[in-house]
Amino acid sequence: MTSTMAVDLPAHPALRPLPLHYEPISGEVADTLRRDLGARAVDRARTAHAAPYGYYRVTGEQALFVKVSPRERLSHVQAVQALVTQLQGAGCPVQPMLGAPLHITEDAMGLIYPYIPERFAQDSTSEAGQVGAALRGIHEALSSIAPSVAPAKISEQWHAVILRLRNCASQDPLVGEKAADILSRWEAVVDMLDQGSQLIHNDYHRGNVLMGPEGVVAVLDFDDAIAATGSPLIDLAIGLERFCLAGAAPALGARLSAAFLGGYGRGLADLSAGELECIATARLLFSLGILHANPRWDDPGWQAEHEKFIGLLANWQMWQQMLVEAGLRP
Repeated sequence: MTSTMAVDLPAHPALRPLPLHYEPISGEVADTLRRDLGARAVDRARTAHAAPYGYYRVTGEQALFVKVSPRERLSHVQAVQALVTQLQGAGCPVQPMLGAPLHITEDAMGLIYPYIPERFAQDSTSEAGQVGAALRGIHEALSSIAPSVAPAKISEQWHAVILRLRNCASQDPLVGEKAADILSRWEAVVDMLDQGSQLIHNDYHRGNVLMGPEGVVAVLDFDDAIAATGSPLIDLAIGLERFCLAGAAPALGARLSAAFLGGYGRGLADLSAGELECIATARLLFSLGILHANPRWDDPGWQAEHEKFIGLLANWQMWQQMLVEAGLRP
């Protein structure tokens, strides 16, 4: 979910992402990619994006992945690329862009990357530990990187959006209830969200981490990393939710959580399950607030995102208890 007030549906909407499904295409975009990249074949991923926007696999001397985005986002893309280049220099597993954006149409540009076969983390303690270790390396590198522009605070961004949810109880009872609760103790929430504030990934989930035989191959999508600063605990809460807890049986979820935090280098007793639950709840409310600000109740993609966040929100009280039983402080 984007950090702005516009909805950008994800390429991998499921909690357990599957590789993108590509289909051969022809037409203006395919002709441009063949001409400028020396492609023999061009395939487009089946996603919710309206053409020409979306994801393309280009087969030639080198397999390439091309993301076609609105040209108006060029300055943002350049800022993200500068950050990713610094992370690469620090030894982090990232995927820098190859060269300058490609001209696709007057309104669209193509961002070119090496093609990496999609394999996502499985429910194993070894991979949970590898994903946690990769996050620790990214946090250490980000802590020494000065933002290219003065970023906002995540706590301020989230508060402005969550405030809009106070009056949605009749339409979304759980969201209204959770928003009222989190806002009633917002001063304490701010302390959690600002603790050790720095640049963070802010969208660390299975669809943004590509795996290989030796571990993490690439961490993707640093679009939200340049938008605002916040506590590394935010990424830990998102990571535990998406890599360890969602869809896992309680015993497995506890083992995956211990492995993830062990890979990150944090002992279970160092962390509070209550703080992580509060941070995760605030982030889910922020995501739901963006959806509510852009209501498309008849759009299946929008509905799926809404149901996903509602399901995660409803489960965090149970997951908090699971984390306590696994050894975290209450």
